Amino acid sequence: MVAMARGGYLDTVNRSVHVDQPTPRRVDVVLAGEIDHGAVGDLNHALHQVARAAPREIHLDLAAVSFFSSAGITFLRQLAAVAEAHHARLVGGDAPRCVAHPLAIIGHQHLLARTA
Repeated sequence: MVAMARGGYLDTVNRSVHVDQPTPRRVDVVLAGEIDHGAVGDLNHALHQVARAAPREIHLDLAAVSFFSSAGITFLRQLAAVAEAHHARLVGGDAPRCVAHPLAIIGHQHLLARTA
């Protein structure tokens, strides 16, 4: 949970951006909660972690995302570029409608494709 001051009151936002490396060749990226502009710092940090790991496979878990803005879309596009640069497989999974629908509208549903 992240606390932010807005308009004189404290607003709490539930979000999680987590990167794990279960094996030297695989990285898991798990996003949960509200993925919006407030998550950009965490998303950028996650991108750097993935790039440093130079994995052969990147597993993406978006199942627990409750809100997905253009910041999330940008992150997915950048993650796909990192995967391509490292010749890694990007393995998507089930994504909630709040993620799948905007990606479909802009023609980027391939970012959720399961390749494993």
